[in-house]
Amino acid sequence: MQTSRVILFLNLFKRGKFSLEVDPLVLIFIFVAGLIFGTIAPMVGIGGGLLNVPFLIFLIGISPSSDATLISSIAVLFTSLSASITYIRQKRVDIRTGLIFAAFAVPGGVLGGFLAQRVVTDSDVIKLLFAVLIGLSAIYNIAKAYRRSKKPVEEIVHHKKGRFVVKRKVVDSDGDTIEYEANLGIGVLFSFVGGILAGMLGVGGGIIYVPTLYNFVGVPFHFAASTSSFIIVFAVAFVLITRLSLYSGNYLTLFTYALPLAVGAVIGARFGASKAKKISSTKLIIAFWSLALFAAIRMGYTPFLHLF
Repeated sequence: MQTSRVILFLNLFKRGKFSLEVDPLVLIFIFVAGLIFGTIAPMVGIGGGLLNVPFLIFLIGISPSSDATLISSIAVLFTSLSASITYIRQKRVDIRTGLIFAAFAVPGGVLGGFLAQRVVTDSDVIKLLFAVLIGLSAIYNIAKAYRRSKKPVEEIVHHKKGRFVVKRKVVDSDGDTIEYEANLGIGVLFSFVGGILAGMLGVGGGIIYVPTLYNFVGVPFHFAASTSSFIIVFAVAFVLITRLSLYSGNYLTLFTYALPLAVGAVIGARFGASKAKKISSTKLIIAFWSLALFAAIRMGYTPFLHLF
C-alpha cells in the first residue's frame, strides 16, 4: 500500500500535478513582503492577515481567494508565534486572560475554517466580508485614537465592577509595573467571533481581539497587542488543522508561496515585537488603521462593482 502511494505521487509529479513554475524573484518579493508585514503586525497585535491577503490576491495573483487566505493563515501562525515568544520574554503578555480568550477562540476558529473550505469559497464573498470588516474597524479605531491624542494622558483607567472583573498587576522585564482591571465577561464572546473570522478570512483575529481587550476588557493597549498575538497562536493553529485536513488543492504549490512569506514574517515579528514598547500607542493605532482602511477599500472595490 505504501509503495503504491509513492508510485502514484511520482507519476503525478511527472505529469505536472505538483510541478512548480514560480519565478524565484516572485518568491524573494514574497519574502520581503513577509518581512515588512511581520514587522508591522505584532506592534498592534494582529497576525498580518489584513496585509497578507490583499497582497497575495492582487499582487501575486493567488486564486481562488480561499487559497490566499489559507497561505495567509500559515504565515499568521508563525508571525504570532515569533512575536509571542518575544513578548513573553519581555513579560508583557497577560497570559491568564490570553488563555481564557483562546479557550473560546479555538472553537470559533475550527468553525470558521470549516466554513472557509466547505461553504464560503466564493472569491467576491470573501473579499467583501474582508473589506467591510476591516473598513469598519479602521474607521472606528482611527476616530478613537484621534480623540485620545487630544487628551493629556495616554491610558484612561476606568474602575469596573462585576463578578467577572479581575485585577491585574504585571512587572515587565524592564521593571515597569502595570496595574489594571480586566472585565473578562464580555471578552469571551468577542473572542469566539474573532476565531470564526480568523478561520474564514485568513487573518489572526487580532482585529477583534485588540479592540475587545483594549476597549471592553480594559487591558492597556501595548499589553492588549501582545496578548492578542498570544491568543492568535492557539486560534490559528486549530484553524490550520481544520483547513489543511479539508484542503483538496496542490499542497506543494501552497507551501511554496507560504514558506517565504512565513520566514520573512518570523524575522520581522521578532524585530517588530522588540520595538513596539518604544512607540506610543496612539501613533501605532492611527498609522496602522489608516493603512488598514486603504487595504479595505482596495479589497472591496471590485467585488462591490460586481453587485451592480
